[in-house]
Amino acid sequence: MKVLVVGSSRFDVTAKPAIDKAGRELGKRLAECGHTILVGADDPEDVDPSVVEGALEERNNKASIEVHVPHGVPAPYTSKNADPKLNLKIVWHQFPNWDVTSMEVIRKVDAVLAIGGRTGVIQAGISAWMMGVPIVPVGYFGGGAKVLWDYGSSRRAEFYHEGIDDVEIDRLASPWGRGSADFVVEILERVAKAANLAKTPRNLLYLELALMFVALVGWIFFLTFPSIFGSAVTWWRNEYNIPLMFATVSASGLLGASMQTLRNIRGGATVTGRRIFIDTALGITAGVVSAMLYLLAQVGINGAVTVAISETDYIRVALIVSMASLFAALYLDAAFARFDKVRDSVIKSNFKEPES
Repeated sequence: MKVLVVGSSRFDVTAKPAIDKAGRELGKRLAECGHTILVGADDPEDVDPSVVEGALEERNNKASIEVHVPHGVPAPYTSKNADPKLNLKIVWHQFPNWDVTSMEVIRKVDAVLAIGGRTGVIQAGISAWMMGVPIVPVGYFGGGAKVLWDYGSSRRAEFYHEGIDDVEIDRLASPWGRGSADFVVEILERVAKAANLAKTPRNLLYLELALMFVALVGWIFFLTFPSIFGSAVTWWRNEYNIPLMFATVSASGLLGASMQTLRNIRGGATVTGRRIFIDTALGITAGVVSAMLYLLAQVGINGAVTVAISETDYIRVALIVSMASLFAALYLDAAFARFDKVRDSVIKSNFKEPES
């Protein structure tokens, strides 16, 4: 999840030590949870440097940080950005204006976290809420985040998407202490999940459930057809089993893709009709590719493709290839994410094989 952190101690210089401490704790916790942290300036009065510092303290070095900067502004975090061990990326924007840059960033994030700040934090928070982006303000330190907390408290169910209860909302304005960072990040995740669930139309959810049911029934039907129906059909021959296997593994690929989409919905991801169409196409493609790999293995071992296979061999082969297709489709996102990470690291010439 991409999380934009906004805030500063400009509203009250005496609050700087406490806000910096909270920023470091939040940055570390966000990194521990695997979230991508988005910040802007490296001005000491902003909470951003503290968040970055805390994220880089994460012991397993899982921190992923994006620094979004308007055009013409001096490059921030130059010493940290030069370190190839750190996953810190500078993103330059077209216009030389912080407000425009903030609006552009808010449109692309999954959630916004506000702490302290002044008018800019209020504008960013209200803009995020109006855009449907989840916003969680830490109200205890005062400033713009406290204004956002007051604003959200007057319309709690709508502002927090019914993801948290009144006690938890009140705790966001309670004194900061041990465990507060864990609590805030947990609340952020739950509000983001609730917001994204609300964005998924019921008709798309029902469509995905129907696709999964059709894929499951189709997979079982194609898998058992030769043994149950083939003997009862006089025109069925063993030569038809290989083409039938393509239908079987395509159905299993579609089943895996449907399960992945439903799992994403359950996890709080926003699902659109376009996403369902793409996942369906990729799932079927995963099935076809798995079948092609089986045929390629036949060519490599036997020097030719055996077209006519018995009912017993068909079930054995179709079941194995179907399982490969199902899991390939079920973990498409993880596979693509791994591929992108390896590709980027190879391009940057810093690729390392994972330790066993």
